[in-house]
Amino acid sequence: MVTAALAQTLFSIGYVGGLLAAAWGAARLAQHRGLPHGQRLLYFWLVFDALIHVFLEGPFVWLSVQGRTVATSRGFFASVWQEYSYADHRWAVADAGIVSVELLTVVLTGPLAAYTAWLVLRRDPGYHVWLVLLCGAELYGDYVRVRLTQMTFVPEWFAHAPVGVLLTQSLSTDNPLHLYFYLMASNSCRALLRLSRAAQKEA
Repeated sequence: MVTAALAQTLFSIGYVGGLLAAAWGAARLAQHRGLPHGQRLLYFWLVFDALIHVFLEGPFVWLSVQGRTVATSRGFFASVWQEYSYADHRWAVADAGIVSVELLTVVLTGPLAAYTAWLVLRRDPGYHVWLVLLCGAELYGDYVRVRLTQMTFVPEWFAHAPVGVLLTQSLSTDNPLHLYFYLMASNSCRALLRLSRAAQKEA
């Protein structure tokens, strides 16, 4: 029997997997445009990046403004973000720093990723400029997220907090799925975008 918690986990991971599959499908279609392998890889990550910003982080921002929080909301997207908030509770309570960064990524970075993907698909060399701007914006967002996280849990690391305990009131590392998949793997997608840029240069 599938428990409600397991169903929530599977639906959340499945939704992100669906976005990944949509980006992969778009890249497969781009293959018919004669794009070299490196540019198809870049196109794939740009489409995936845009989809994540708009269709995953966008609902988070909506659920976190005007008095709403993920924790008190109902529905599919609330369930997806409630699942992620098991790893980092700040996502459940409309933390002002997190919401501010995500608002910028939804409004600016998502459309910029989509526009850059469109330029790559058209083989417009101008995409290089937009890609540099996009990567700069992504790096800035990553930096702010890291700074917000460092202020939260790095002092406990230096105090030798045991592995597998609740390091702070916000971060939970006792569940391997939450630590390794939600906190580490899912937050590494931006690094993969930059790696795809390197692969594109070789093509």
